[in-house]
Amino acid sequence: MAAQLGLHPSARPVRPSSSHHAVVAPSRPSAAPDRRQRPAVVVAAGGSGGGGGLGDELLDFMYAGKKLRKWYGAEGQVLPRDGRQPDDDPEAPQEEEPAVREYVAVLDADTSPMAEQVVLQLILNRTKIRALVKDAAAAKAAFGPYIEPGDSSDRAAVIRLLRGAQAAVCCGRLGALLPAAAAARLPHVVLLSTAGSSGGGAGLAGLFASPEHTALADASREQQLRASGLPHTIVQVAGLADAPGGASSLALSSSSASPQGKVSREDAAKALAEAAERDAAAGSLVLQLSSLGAGAPPADWQAEFGELLSVPSA
Repeated sequence: MAAQLGLHPSARPVRPSSSHHAVVAPSRPSAAPDRRQRPAVVVAAGGSGGGGGLGDELLDFMYAGKKLRKWYGAEGQVLPRDGRQPDDDPEAPQEEEPAVREYVAVLDADTSPMAEQVVLQLILNRTKIRALVKDAAAAKAAFGPYIEPGDSSDRAAVIRLLRGAQAAVCCGRLGALLPAAAAARLPHVVLLSTAGSSGGGAGLAGLFASPEHTALADASREQQLRASGLPHTIVQVAGLADAPGGASSLALSSSSASPQGKVSREDAAKALAEAAERDAAAGSLVLQLSSLGAGAPPADWQAEFGELLSVPSA
């Protein structure tokens, strides 16, 4: 029988391995007798020395194999089937809301005279503050350690400033305040404006106006804040006077009428500091702060704000 099949009489058939996990492929018959035993091809179903099973081996083949990943420094990494990187989670959690919001942020505290006045009024009110300043070394001597280096046009710096803030006071250009406030979920924006006054910064006076005066007279600031949807308080004044505060009778109104009389910087800063303390969840507020001559400012600012909010809007 062996002679009819062309096999050497002494050759014996190759038997399968004793392991039930292996399949042995028989060697092909040759025309001439060959005493050399051909190596058996074994396909393991239970795993290999590399630690992966048949499914792992197939995935390795599909994703270019272990060798290519080793060459490119990604040994041991198996990419997900949709092609995303493991850390590209579209449902990754966003930055959490700060547990406590405990200070009032003031922008441009070392470049705006009004902002500096607001910082002083907040300190007198014993309110925790954090001031955005360009020159940290010089501002530290004036405001202590409660400063944040940066510029109001730098979105990243403003976001850092607003983390943990209950309100932010702006006495100059908006810069990156509105997008940063939205990103930081700021509860309250307080804005000083002279745009509602007659004349504004028009005429020759506007040509020689300071950057702060020009910013305060810019009506687009109010428009942008109202359109942002952020809770806000806008304090409109007819102008600012370099005079001592606390000696004028101040009237607060909430109407379309223009404010009357120039308000001292100190009194305007007091109004802004008190506005930053109010709960903006009660509603946004646009008010006119007018100076009525000799007298005294309000004794209870929060009560005044509450009365304005109780008046139905026209």
